[in-house]
Amino acid sequence: MSNLKKHPKDYHYPLKQAQKDTARWRETQKVHAFAIDRQELVDIINEAPAEIDVVRVYFGMDAKGHEKMFLVAAKKEIMKTEEDEQEIVIIKDCIDQNAVTQEDGSVEYYVYDFTNPCPPTCDDESPLMN
Repeated sequence: MSNLKKHPKDYHYPLKQAQKDTARWRETQKVHAFAIDRQELVDIINEAPAEIDVVRVYFGMDAKGHEKMFLVAAKKEIMKTEEDEQEIVIIKDCIDQNAVTQEDGSVEYYVYDFTNPCPPTCDDESPLMN
């Protein structure tokens, strides 16, 4: 048994349930969604190490109060507990895979910054916004 949820064979989520869930979210949250450019997704997958299993999403806010969404390539590490051999899955970020050496020799690490929040980039006609 693992500490992660099993993935369903069918990744589809019922629209009616998604509408209820997103409506509940909008009641308390300022940002309703983020638009992610297709090329940015391709880039994170292509630049990540071959053993990438997942992409982790972090939410943040810049100094001006603008919401941010950061994506990081990550991989699963499977371990077993000593006492009962229970499988534990740890998801480790691969941030160091995006290191860039600066002219002064220092290393700067980067994550992907997806900052197209809704609002203002909302699709007001989407069934998930009604």
